[in-house]
Amino acid sequence: MYSSATDDPFNALPRAGENLLIDKTTRRRYPAAPIGALLLTSAPFGWSGIIVEQHRLPPAEMPEHSVIGHGISVNVGAQPTSFAWTRGRGGWDDRATHPGHCRILTHGESHPSRWLQTYNEISLIIRPQFVADVVRDGLAAERIAFVELADRAKMDPIAYRLRLLAADAKKLRAPLKLLQERTATWRHNLPRGHAVGVACSEYHETGVACAVEVSIENNRPRIHRAAVAIDVGLAVNPLTIESQCQGGVIFGLSQLWRRPPSRSNRAASNSGISMGFSFRT
Repeated sequence: MYSSATDDPFNALPRAGENLLIDKTTRRRYPAAPIGALLLTSAPFGWSGIIVEQHRLPPAEMPEHSVIGHGISVNVGAQPTSFAWTRGRGGWDDRATHPGHCRILTHGESHPSRWLQTYNEISLIIRPQFVADVVRDGLAAERIAFVELADRAKMDPIAYRLRLLAADAKKLRAPLKLLQERTATWRHNLPRGHAVGVACSEYHETGVACAVEVSIENNRPRIHRAAVAIDVGLAVNPLTIESQCQGGVIFGLSQLWRRPPSRSNRAASNSGISMGFSFRT
């Protein structure tokens, strides 16, 4: 990593960073790290499709903006920092971001944010085309690779995920097993040209798994059905949980329609929904 002439990582470089943001209102591009905030950068190495920078950002309230590229931001400060992601009806939702905490940034999505103390971060930004090239070369991201490896192992993608789970991963195991049981009939009898994408996630002691049947018609995606299984523990209001699941599917599809997926004879992927698709041809 390149530093200043004194090689002191706490001395700012005399230039702005190369990770860029876009103001949603003016469409103006500006660096995530202005002059005086960039400590380290990988730019001189000329890495293709990826930039890694260390920033020391003074307290700021950012306008609504989006990131150019997919990114990960890691808090490398010594103390927790008050950080707010979005501005809701009640104003900013400030919460403590602890050292080591990661934020995931998706290309083109809105990220209004502010921090109330100096924010020290390492930022890794990957160019979207670089990700697409990797997928086409068969070196897909983790969630897509699961489907590829399951294909090569000639295993059902849900059974493959279950096999890879740790013994104590109960919150993911339960929804995956339920999804496997309830979708087996239609997942194993797909019409020609249709595919099933499978994804699972765990957040705040809640496990969720989803299977979606898709096809490409007239170069546009068509969603035929989606099934969601979720383990929330004690369901106080099942109708509210059902509504939240439906809303999550709609949100994901909205991202899909904004940035339609690419398709190859092996897999299709989109930015916004982490799923792998294996088309029956």
